[in-house]
Amino acid sequence: MYKAWSTPEQVEEARNSIKAEFINRYYEFLEDVPNGGTMEFGRKYGILLSEDGIKNHSKDTMKNLLWYQQNIFSGRWLPKWVEAGYSKHVIWDLSNEGFLSYQMYSNHMARATGRTDWYYISQRVARDIYKEHKAA
Repeated sequence: MYKAWSTPEQVEEARNSIKAEFINRYYEFLEDVPNGGTMEFGRKYGILLSEDGIKNHSKDTMKNLLWYQQNIFSGRWLPKWVEAGYSKHVIWDLSNEGFLSYQMYSNHMARATGRTDWYYISQRVARDIYKEHKAA
């Protein structure tokens, strides 16, 4: 049987914090989209947008949120979650309850760099976060 290493309050606080971070970073991205062709934008997000891309990704829609989730911010490696201030036990609990999804990598490079455990927000959860935010 699974034994939780964190309290329900810690898990709820982390869930709310992750939701807030995700939605706030999405709206920050939307504000930055008009500068999508600049090097500053490229350094911040790891991509450059064409004029069509700027036009297509400047609106607050579910389609743009899902594109953002898939291409810009969906999750982190476990050490990066810890660096961001979350306990690994809380991340494990959020994964066990289905809020975060999990992908394991076991190749040599992943093990050498410590990038074996990827925890991310799925598109289903991203939709739920967006709908909850819009309803509030």
